[in-house]
Amino acid sequence: RPYNTGTYQDITRIVMNNLHYIGNLLALKNWYTYVRKPFLNRDRFDKACLKGGLKNIDLILNERIQRLGGLAHNMEYSIEHLKGTPDNVLASQRKLQAAWDAIEFELTQSGWSGDPSSRDTFLNALDCMPTGGTYITSIQSLEPEARETGRRWLASIVNEVTNLWPAQTD
Repeated sequence: RPYNTGTYQDITRIVMNNLHYIGNLLALKNWYTYVRKPFLNRDRFDKACLKGGLKNIDLILNERIQRLGGLAHNMEYSIEHLKGTPDNVLASQRKLQAAWDAIEFELTQSGWSGDPSSRDTFLNALDCMPTGGTYITSIQSLEPEARETGRRWLASIVNEVTNLWPAQTD
């Protein structure tokens, strides 16, 4: 069967998976910034680990955003070479092509800190814990309600990012 490189079919799944991954990376970045940071302040080695972890997350984020941007920039070629393809396939490609600049701006310029209420409630639960515990024991000792609040907070970041691309094509 002939295959034309540089052409795509319905890209909705590809875009959604990439945004979901980016959202999880942003959630991880928030976790390091707000939750891990207080546990990594004993000495310069801790601080270097935190700095290195955040730097690596940023590198991975930038790479993933660039890859998604590459896909968006390939849409012109793909659309041009898929004449006669079902409208829903072309619609998803046109939608990405038209929306990419706004999506890229949001991904690179927004703070992505999720639901502030859930975040603050979760961080307050962490602050109320007895001091002196290790990171693992502290997180494991959280009440189930606090754990669920933390999960909701991180999920809100992922949801905000994935909502940049409505799953339904126009």
